[in-house]
Amino acid sequence: MNTVGTYVLRQSLKPFLLIIGVALALLLVERALRLLDQVLGFGGSPVLLLEMLAFLIPHYMALALPAGFYLGVLLTFSAMNDRHELDALGSAGVGLLQLVRPLLLFGLALGLFAALNANYAQPYSRYIYRSLIHFVAESSISGYLRERTAVEVGRYTFLADRIRPTSRRYDKMFIYEETSDGRTIATTAERASLSPIEDGRRMTLVLENGVRMSSAPVLADADGSSSGGTGPDELVFERIEFPIAIDDPGVFRRRGQDERELTIFELWLMRDTPPPGTETAEMVAELNDRLVRAISIVFLPFMAIGLAIGPRRSHRAYNIATAFVLIIIYNEALSIGKFATEEAKLTPFINQWLPLLVFIGLSLYVFLRAMARVPSGQSLPAPILWAEAGVRLVWRMIWAKLSRRTG
Repeated sequence: MNTVGTYVLRQSLKPFLLIIGVALALLLVERALRLLDQVLGFGGSPVLLLEMLAFLIPHYMALALPAGFYLGVLLTFSAMNDRHELDALGSAGVGLLQLVRPLLLFGLALGLFAALNANYAQPYSRYIYRSLIHFVAESSISGYLRERTAVEVGRYTFLADRIRPTSRRYDKMFIYEETSDGRTIATTAERASLSPIEDGRRMTLVLENGVRMSSAPVLADADGSSSGGTGPDELVFERIEFPIAIDDPGVFRRRGQDERELTIFELWLMRDTPPPGTETAEMVAELNDRLVRAISIVFLPFMAIGLAIGPRRSHRAYNIATAFVLIIIYNEALSIGKFATEEAKLTPFINQWLPLLVFIGLSLYVFLRAMARVPSGQSLPAPILWAEAGVRLVWRMIWAKLSRRTG
């Protein structure tokens, strides 16, 4: 890679990394606010919350990566155009083709990374994140308790006179437990509070100023009848940590019951035999959507450079707004195409691959059109100018016929 290519790539990397960092931060903060109440109600530590957010990074990276690359190239070439750097490079014989080459190589690397992320990181991280959500939802005692209402969970019965959910504290707590050996344990306490254990994945109920009474185990006599023990045991305590055995939510389901939890190869191999609750059309739509979005990254520099170059007076805001609108329209077209493949059972070649081909064609058009504005002594833009002139001629002929009919 020559000096000019290194310079262009280095200038593009700065906004690229900045945009990705800001986008990931905003997305993760928004999700953290939604998870905060659920995790704190469970009694989990901030470590568990950070762990859950970490498994969301591959999903959000799939959104931030193309946006950062696209806007990074757009802002870089817009600034170079304003500083007349493109004119100076063009006068020295360095045209846009030479400038776009390092970006294409970088785009190929990003496209490969996006494909690997969609094939491995996203499916597995999505499954692990859902398993953590399942664990928190099933293990949270605060999700079961109601004021002055006896709630039976497994072998436990809980009753709290007053609940303070913001501080995870309870007044006048009563707990009734039936053990596996036939004993019964009744515990009363003036106050109770949830406290997380060190690993942040489990919790314990701290009871204060109470009484714990347990009956003797039930013993079987030789004739098969049962008899009790010596009598109940009583314990008066000021503070005791009560282990919550309902923290066993059970094994989470196997990965792959949702098509978004499958790798690209699994989607291809299982397209005719989808998991229960999933149709073949959904498998096909998910497979094509991942491939189309990964390929799209390679052609983003053409669109970004083409929109970045234009008249210098008041062009930057207009071009950036146009760039935003076009990329949003393209993203919505892919989403609608995926939905049409899933619900209408239409072919993905029209719903998902045709928008990609239109995007590639439009990107190449605006790039080649921009080459005519940068002096570099290159004759390559001539065909696109001829095509543009032909389109204008055809439009004038159609407009003339329509005018004669209406006149």
